[in-house]
Amino acid sequence: MLLPEVKRSWQPKDRLPVIWVEALSCTGDTISFENSLNPGSWEILTELIDLRYHYMLMAASGNDAMDVMYDVANSEQGRFILIVEGAVPIGDKERFTIVGTKRGIAGFETPDELLTAYDAISYLGRRARHVMAVGSCATWGGPSAAYPNPAGCVGVQKALPKRRVINVPGCPAHADWMVGTLAHLVLYGEPEIDAYGRPTDFFGQTIHNLCTRRQHFENGIFARKLGDPGCYYRLGCKGPVTFADCPIRRWNNTSNWPVEDNTPCIGCTAPGFPDEMEPFFHHLPDIKLPNITTTATAVAKAVAAVTAAGIGTHLAVTWGSGHLAKTIKRGLPLRQKPPRAGLTGKISNVLRSQKSLWYPDSNGKWDR
Repeated sequence: MLLPEVKRSWQPKDRLPVIWVEALSCTGDTISFENSLNPGSWEILTELIDLRYHYMLMAASGNDAMDVMYDVANSEQGRFILIVEGAVPIGDKERFTIVGTKRGIAGFETPDELLTAYDAISYLGRRARHVMAVGSCATWGGPSAAYPNPAGCVGVQKALPKRRVINVPGCPAHADWMVGTLAHLVLYGEPEIDAYGRPTDFFGQTIHNLCTRRQHFENGIFARKLGDPGCYYRLGCKGPVTFADCPIRRWNNTSNWPVEDNTPCIGCTAPGFPDEMEPFFHHLPDIKLPNITTTATAVAKAVAAVTAAGIGTHLAVTWGSGHLAKTIKRGLPLRQKPPRAGLTGKISNVLRSQKSLWYPDSNGKWDR
């Protein structure tokens, strides 16, 4: 829930037009957006933005709907906001996702030629004032790009390498994350973002740092099975390498969130989700600390140095106190060799640097 003061401050001089394109997606982010509580989706659509195109939320269909999209792209060039939901098939797999026809794009002799999601996003992305990717599929490829990725899916930033994309990940993205980011774009322009293009207001700290059970981690109180109280690090919680404010924002109108419901965080806002967060119920890859085999530092070092330092410090301190040592010794057996080694072995490659995920190499090619 966003603060009521934020809602009352909404006095945009002019509601910006919005085009919402769904690529390869389950529509979960649209449903999450519609579940916004304060403000409600009706207030957002009537007071904050002018949603011109969303194939699920508009009355028009077929060519009439496409005419609306092209009209906005041409008459509101440089003014409208493009929101993309879903992963983008590229290359010879583009036709895996068709969103309409090219009848509104000048220069096509056959106006009924199919418009792929990549075509639409490329065409609209060049004309939009802001580009916002919502959900993990749109930000990193998400489940749509999971191994073996038969549709050749990528996130919007890779599909639009020359555009700045504001990424709002999540599976699905929380309504507050989408509405808050959208409100910032309308009222103030681009928000402060991290190295992955995520607004720091919502993705500035790790789940681990904000977790209501962090004291259990420091005291070495670990859950031994799903449903147990305690820290879920040993059962695969990805909170130490996942940046989001779920512990304080919570879900389902603030009623709950995964760890409070005694299940691990699966890292759905993290780059590489879901492949690099799997297996969900096994702890992060092992590293060596004084007299102990554990994890998180090595992975977090690639994801965020601050997290690495924090986890390493906590583990060292709590080991010294004796709580963690006793718990580890009598705890669940550590995984020695993960299954599907070929897949899980990609973790070190994906996390070797943030830069490789977002920027082309010296030859202008993506490291995919």
